[in-house]
Amino acid sequence: MNKINYKSEVIGVHHDQVDVDTWVYIGNQPIGLVQYTLYNNKLYINDIFVRPEYRRQGWASRLIKYIQKENPEYKYESSLKTDLGAKFKHKDVTLEEEYRAKPVFSKCYVFDFDDTLVRTDAKIHIIRGGRRIKSLTPEEFNKYTLKPDEVVDAEDFADPRFIINATKYKMWPILNAINMKNKMGKDIIYIYILTARDSRAKLPIHNFLIKKGIDIPLENIITVGPINQEKREKINTAQRKAKVLIELSDKYDEIFFFDDCQKNIDAARKIPKIKTQLIDKYNIK
Repeated sequence: MNKINYKSEVIGVHHDQVDVDTWVYIGNQPIGLVQYTLYNNKLYINDIFVRPEYRRQGWASRLIKYIQKENPEYKYESSLKTDLGAKFKHKDVTLEEEYRAKPVFSKCYVFDFDDTLVRTDAKIHIIRGGRRIKSLTPEEFNKYTLKPDEVVDAEDFADPRFIINATKYKMWPILNAINMKNKMGKDIIYIYILTARDSRAKLPIHNFLIKKGIDIPLENIITVGPINQEKREKINTAQRKAKVLIELSDKYDEIFFFDDCQKNIDAARKIPKIKTQLIDKYNIK
């Protein structure tokens, strides 16, 4: 078990007003901060911050209780609140000195990119005898059977111009809702993008998401496209995506996977903890 400790610092003194920052730590890791003012025998809370993974566990209440204990001669006075602050409810907590970690149920949402979150003008080109014979959308390609003498050219999907001009598609409202919950501290849900594009698309996809207000780590965008661009053959995308999902299932208690390809969904359904949704049957317009 890790020790819980506190550190306070006076950050300003003026006209009999004292401004103080108090941090709470688990071991040597800071997890929360309260900023408050002492003035005219009263204690006013200015702001409270708790790291997302520790929210709704009583840490803000613990901080308030601690600073009241440290300043008994000052009466705690409720001050103006933000919309989030107005929803805050004090929990009955103790100031024990050791942290006993509680098991946290973790879940993540994994989204395919093309024809799931967005649509682009990018096409998969079918090559036979060195000539382009067809150009297919991802939806059309999912249902296409590649002939033995045909190879695939998917270079459109490495071109960032097609990503920049993408339009939001069926699952975007779900992605946006999860992102908003995370930002408001209502939930901690991990978001991943799992795409058949190759690694050249990773940064453009990340930039596109950031521009649209979706803030996820770059490493949460996982590409399973071909590494050898000269060997332009149809890879087993379902198998590659399933391998990633198996790895994620070791990290999270529950995983929701959204994809527009039936083969990818069928492979994912064989993995414990994975809940799937085939997008062409998802009634979101």
